[in-house]
Amino acid sequence: MIEIFSSKLFRYLAVPLITTILGILIKSVSKKDDSIWFVKDDFAFGLNMSVAAILLFLMNCVTIAEKSQVDSTFLNQTKDFLINSSWIITGLTFGLWGISTIVRKLGWEKKTVGSAITYDLKIFWGIIIPDAYGLITLIIVVSLIGN
Repeated sequence: MIEIFSSKLFRYLAVPLITTILGILIKSVSKKDDSIWFVKDDFAFGLNMSVAAILLFLMNCVTIAEKSQVDSTFLNQTKDFLINSSWIITGLTFGLWGISTIVRKLGWEKKTVGSAITYDLKIFWGIIIPDAYGLITLIIVVSLIGN
């Protein structure tokens, strides 16, 4: 069990995925008792997963930077990674911004019920695309951290 909990795969992939699943469940059980237990909006977790991936990458960079201050050999081994990490963080942030813009522009369907106007998430542009982006981002970050 110690090997599982101490592995990078568990730390950087399983923990965010478990957190995402728990987030979906918490959204569902926090609703009123007479509400539908699962609705499609509950499965719109991609943007949150992307934020988690960015924070994981940033946390890893901070850990590497702290170790580099103490060990100059480690600094020489990781200097290129630390230099490139600012570009990676910038790219991940712009990607998140772009996906959130896509959701804002294409991901909502306007519905009129009587005199009330509501907005409903579209399955493809509002849920599938952001979720795929979040999962891809998390996989990329885990692969970068694992190297």
